[in-house]
Amino acid sequence: MARLPGLSEFVILSAISKGTDVPVRDVIAFYTKVTGKETSNGAVYTSLERLVIKGMVDESFTSDKNMRGTRKIAIYTLTKLGKEEVSATNSVLRKIFE
Repeated sequence: MARLPGLSEFVILSAISKGTDVPVRDVIAFYTKVTGKETSNGAVYTSLERLVIKGMVDESFTSDKNMRGTRKIAIYTLTKLGKEEVSATNSVLRKIFE
């Protein structure tokens, strides 16, 4: 039986599921909007790192075209496993609230 992600991980997975190549600033904005609570960048990066290790999220880097120099920003995309986790957790939540 698969272990469902914790609430913070689920919110982060849900944020990434809203698009492709999602930057961390969008993940943080979504988290704050959904939970009504602010979170630190460090907490989000730590959760994202765990999700990458678990194989639920892919991380890549791209140049920030709005900044001078060679600054790279991390962007995130759900893997097949991540999509399955979001679907499974949504299914459980639907059953709880029926």
